[in-house]
Amino acid sequence: MFAICSKLETVSTLKDKSIKMVFYTQLETTPEEAVKIFEMNQNEGWLVFAEDKDLAKVPDKPVKKKDSTSLSQQQRNKIFGYFENLKFYHEIDQDEDFEKFYEKEMGGNIEMYNAKINYLVDKYENDYTDYVGE
Repeated sequence: MFAICSKLETVSTLKDKSIKMVFYTQLETTPEEAVKIFEMNQNEGWLVFAEDKDLAKVPDKPVKKKDSTSLSQQQRNKIFGYFENLKFYHEIDQDEDFEKFYEKEMGGNIEMYNAKINYLVDKYENDYTDYVGE
């Protein structure tokens, strides 16, 4: 467990209806605190935010929520994240439409699988015809 005085700076909703919260530390962190924070990066856990330090009570065991989104929805979310990063870093036009971008990406995936299928067919076609005696 780790506790540090911080300020909730920004709150926003994401496309998947989750909430993004950005915190800033109020005081300069020690090297040990910074190491602990970086070790926790990308980990799942409980967030307790209280205006009074004495009110911050942590549950005994966090209950890991099962991801209820389908694999196709997870893929769409990842493509959306990629799309947003491309816009942020000005790799694509800021007015680019996500739906058109998504269709293009999915079309690319379909072409990739077609190429994989064709590769396998070409690779084993001679072996198969030898096996069936043609």
